[in-house]
Amino acid sequence: MKKKKFMLYFSIVFILMTVIGFTLLTGSEADNQISINGIPQGMEVMQGVTGNSDSPLVKMKTEDDLQKIYDSMDPITGQPTDIPPVMAKLSEEDEYQPVEKCTLTCIIDDEMSYDLTFKYIEKEGKKILVTSGEVFSAYKIPNSDNYAIACGGLIYLLDLNKGTLDMYNSKEAGGYSLYTYNETNYRKVWASKPSFNPSGTKMIYYTARATNEVGSIWVMDNETKTEKPIPNTTAYTKVLQWVNEDIAYIWTPYQILRIDTSNYTSQSVYSDNGNPIGNSVLSYPYMFMTDSKGSRIYNLEDGSIREYDDSEYSYCSAAVSGTEYMALLVYSMPKENIIFYHEAVVLDLKTGKDCVISVNEKDVIALFLPYNDVKAKLDVQIDGNTYNQVSYFIEYSSLVFD
Repeated sequence: MKKKKFMLYFSIVFILMTVIGFTLLTGSEADNQISINGIPQGMEVMQGVTGNSDSPLVKMKTEDDLQKIYDSMDPITGQPTDIPPVMAKLSEEDEYQPVEKCTLTCIIDDEMSYDLTFKYIEKEGKKILVTSGEVFSAYKIPNSDNYAIACGGLIYLLDLNKGTLDMYNSKEAGGYSLYTYNETNYRKVWASKPSFNPSGTKMIYYTARATNEVGSIWVMDNETKTEKPIPNTTAYTKVLQWVNEDIAYIWTPYQILRIDTSNYTSQSVYSDNGNPIGNSVLSYPYMFMTDSKGSRIYNLEDGSIREYDDSEYSYCSAAVSGTEYMALLVYSMPKENIIFYHEAVVLDLKTGKDCVISVNEKDVIALFLPYNDVKAKLDVQIDGNTYNQVSYFIEYSSLVFD
């Protein structure tokens, strides 16, 4: 009898300790907690940052920072006197450092020039571009310290170390095309959405110049500076992957194209009979696809198709490639009284198995991106507050796939 009483007392104490511990966790660490396949994970988090493997980690303003800004407002002018500096670092291990600025001018012709302001940090004597929250899109050129900058229908070549900003594409290649709206002539898109092959010797981009149709895909040889169009192509959403120095797969609104830049040809590898194509991810030879037929994984080498059951979700709101054959997906999964709830999914395209990463019901997944070869970065807005964001660096090797 005494033994039974002891076991009963022990059980009660253990339950109380568990409840108390969970209550404390719920009020503190659990606010910054995620679950993997339904199992809560006590993970370290970083104060909210933006950026991924292609750009430094830029520290976001927090509620404390915002309060300091509000408190410093001049009652007469309404302008703040205390604005926290933009801080960035290159990796989790580095220390934050203040971001510097420079403004450069690109002269297009005698009548047109553009000024753009760039933020950067320095490391080992080199200036590294910080792109968070800018009006332009930046693309690091492989095997180079330079960047391609897409802004306002133009592509620029940015050399931060020399302090130069030049027009990247040849001004003579095709000339401008114009369209008229309300009796005013406008230039069509000159160049946008650049993408480089692994060595950085070729660039694919979209342009609507020199044509009155819908534009086309062009290829630029970065060594000879020659530019040529690829016939029978139109606007595209993004380049899914370069599989070698010459071949790239491109996602357009209505089909997936295989582009061969060595002979300037294109081939449609998938279409849905004229229906729009949803989010797509390619880690050759496997391609994840969402469209009117559902979600599937295609093997582009042998033509096999594997169905992927994501019927519990409303739709796939974001999809990017991770490491190896991993696809990083974000799904919309509205719950009762929670319209914007999402879950993150890591899908192994080779095996078809997945791992589900969920957040607290009041939190919002802001971004799910590759960080480096061994980690993905999950940005979560606590209680849906844009200025109260935390970032998780999730190791692929720690995930369990079902």
